[in-house]
Amino acid sequence: GMYYEGQGVDKKLVYAYMWLDIAVSQEDKDAAKARDLLAKDMTPPQIEEAQELAVACAEKNFKGCD
Repeated sequence: GMYYEGQGVDKKLVYAYMWLDIAVSQEDKDAAKARDLLAKDMTPPQIEEAQELAVACAEKNFKGCD
């Protein structure tokens, strides 16, 4: 939410999507709804980048993912 709203960090839709995608992978149903709404404000390349970042972040055990 912070990356989406720009609260305390720069507004970055790609990172907002990345974190929501990670939450979805942990079966968070609320995150799935939020991610799908966010995707409507993003381009396909942005979504692809966010998905790639989510995979890379998981591979790094969620360290240094910002």
